[in-house]
Amino acid sequence: MIASCPADVQAAIERRCAAVRSGQLQPYGGMLRTNVLSVVKSVFPRFSARRGEKALAQDVDDFVRFFGAEHAQFMHISTEFVRFSDGRISDVVTRTLLEYEWALFSVEVSEARVVTSSRAALQQLSDVRLNPTLQLIAVPFDLNADDAEAERMIGENRPPFVYAVYRTADHYVVTKSLSVVDITYLQAMTGATQTTSDDHSAWIDDALRLGLVVAHQT
Repeated sequence: MIASCPADVQAAIERRCAAVRSGQLQPYGGMLRTNVLSVVKSVFPRFSARRGEKALAQDVDDFVRFFGAEHAQFMHISTEFVRFSDGRISDVVTRTLLEYEWALFSVEVSEARVVTSSRAALQQLSDVRLNPTLQLIAVPFDLNADDAEAERMIGENRPPFVYAVYRTADHYVVTKSLSVVDITYLQAMTGATQTTSDDHSAWIDDALRLGLVVAHQT
C-alpha cells in the first residue's frame, strides 16, 4: 500500500513548485528554464534557429509558467513542448519544422526493434511489412530547402511533399522523399489501395535495401 501525502505537505510542495514556475524561487527557476531551453534546442535545432533566441526564450518561459507538463524526463519534455506549442505558432515553416523534428526524435527513441532482412526470395508485398518505426509525413515544402525557398514553395500552393521517417537496423534515422510509386506500394501494403502490377520484386528489393520495409515474420 502506498501512503497518501499529508495535505499540508502536498500544499507546501505545490507552493514551492508554483514559486519555481513563476521564477520567484532562485536559482531553481532559472535552472529549470535553462534545462528546458537546452532540451528544446537539442531536439529541435532547425525549429529553434527559425524561431530565434528571443521568441524561443519566451516560449520556454511560458511553457514553464503556464503549461501542466505530465512528464519531467528529457525524452518527454520535447513531446510536452510540442503539445504546448499547438495553436501558438502561426508561421507555417516554423510549425512544420517543429513537427518534423519531433517525428525524427520519436523515431529515434522508439522502442520498436528493427532487424536486418535478407532480400533473397522476397518477391511479393505479403513477404514484407513496414519498418515498425515508420512515420509518414506530408509537408508543404521540400525539407531540404532553406527558409526563403520554403516560404516561396508555400506561396505557390503546390501539392504536399511526402516523406518516410524511420530508423534502420544499424540505428540511423532516415528521412526519405517518397515518389508516387513508393506511396502506391505503401498504400497497397496497408490495404488502402491496389497496384496494377503483379511484379513487386524490384520495388521490394530497393525498399529492403533502404530499410523502408523488413521481412515479414511468420
